[in-house]
Amino acid sequence: MVNNPSENKNRFPLVLTLSTDGFLFDRAWLLRSGGTDLQPMRYAGKYKRPGYSYPKSVVWGKYLYVSYATNKEDVEISRVPLTALSKDM
Repeated sequence: MVNNPSENKNRFPLVLTLSTDGFLFDRAWLLRSGGTDLQPMRYAGKYKRPGYSYPKSVVWGKYLYVSYATNKEDVEISRVPLTALSKDM
């Protein structure tokens, strides 16, 4: 699961959370933190807020690719080696 686990409407941080059984999500990795990691918004707009929106993910080859919109202005991708997601780490 890739989402923004915050207690408000913030769209950061962007976090990958994994589960072995699909019920207990007990392992998490920070993909993007927000703050200085997030570029400034260039254009104001209705329903816009800073952050990482609409995350989608796919495993292809030896990597997990996560795409997302940053500030609803740019499309970005984070690439994570599957070996970095080992349960033994």
